[in-house]
Amino acid sequence: MPKSSLKQIVRFYLTTTVSRILENKNEILGHEQRFIRRDGSLFWGSYNVRVRRDEKGDVKFYEGFFSDITNRKLEQEILLKTKFAMDRAPDNVLWVDKNGYIIYASNSSCNSLGYSRDELLKMKIFEIDPDFLTENFEQHKKDLQRLGRMVFESRHRTKDGRIIPVEISTNAFFYNDEFFACAFDRDITERKRVEKALKQSEEQYRTLVNGIQDAVFRTDLDGTLVFASPSAAKILGCSSAEEMLGLVSADIYYDPEEAELHKQMIKERGKLTQYEATLKRRDNGDPVSVLASSQIYRNKDGEIAGFEGIYSDITERKRAEMALEEERRRLQQALREVRTLQGILPICVKCKKIRDDGGFWNQVEKYVTEHSDAEFSHGICPDCAKELYPEFYKDK
Repeated sequence: MPKSSLKQIVRFYLTTTVSRILENKNEILGHEQRFIRRDGSLFWGSYNVRVRRDEKGDVKFYEGFFSDITNRKLEQEILLKTKFAMDRAPDNVLWVDKNGYIIYASNSSCNSLGYSRDELLKMKIFEIDPDFLTENFEQHKKDLQRLGRMVFESRHRTKDGRIIPVEISTNAFFYNDEFFACAFDRDITERKRVEKALKQSEEQYRTLVNGIQDAVFRTDLDGTLVFASPSAAKILGCSSAEEMLGLVSADIYYDPEEAELHKQMIKERGKLTQYEATLKRRDNGDPVSVLASSQIYRNKDGEIAGFEGIYSDITERKRAEMALEEERRRLQQALREVRTLQGILPICVKCKKIRDDGGFWNQVEKYVTEHSDAEFSHGICPDCAKELYPEFYKDK
């Protein structure tokens, strides 16, 4: 502000407002108020004024100091707004000085811990944090100054003795060359409860998965294994489930083309149930027959993230089936080689023809030849010879 303008404002103010205030007193100290510039804009000013009177007590002149404190007022306003926001922040906000004393506590901190603000401002941070030891504070300050910001979990003790798990985000700053820490503390009781429930669920799931004989697996979209149960490792000749992680489908399928075929079918259909596949043992390369069911799984955004499923080793069953089939073929061959007529045959009492399954009457030799491996050589018995050729037997 130009000095001439400031002088005019001061002169006008002294001849009006200040003169009225000083009618019954001799000085005004540290008075602050807003003034209007000639252009109509407002600014903040602070002044100290004393009255100099003559022997009769009449005002002789005024003397004092006047300062433009607009910037200071703006800073104060920002600080007040910041304090207002921090007082009403949902997370606990605490400021701690270099000695560990709490020099500021938000409304949320007071409500959470059960102390009044006045009580907290008389306490050290160690009194509300049982995990924060006094002897570690100096090292904590050094670490915080070096890193600038730290995030860690701790516990707070309330006035009534309850222990609250908290996540603390703390920042270091200096004011007038003195160390201060501003900490934002969030109550994570609910998060801890959910984590505990999730851990218990995972342990139950892990116990279930580890206990079943069938193999459980999960891969990413490229077919790379990201999870495998102990049974999966055992079936494929691996020393542990961890050994399988990172393997791709082509590594565990006996035929990589079969792996690609199954992966494409699952992508198209969403799932594939009760299909047979031939895998390969990692220790000796032998084929392993499995019966599998697989499906796609999605991430939290609903996008396909990979494949998961279960398979069981049916190698022994397949061997037994193959052995049974071989035995069946062997028996069929034996039956083809050994053809025996059994049962009751309908035969004519006169001509001795035999009726077949179609109802036709056949000569005995024809029927027997068609239904067995027997062959006929023709001859004539004596009785028939006498009947057919009596002339040869007249003299006998």
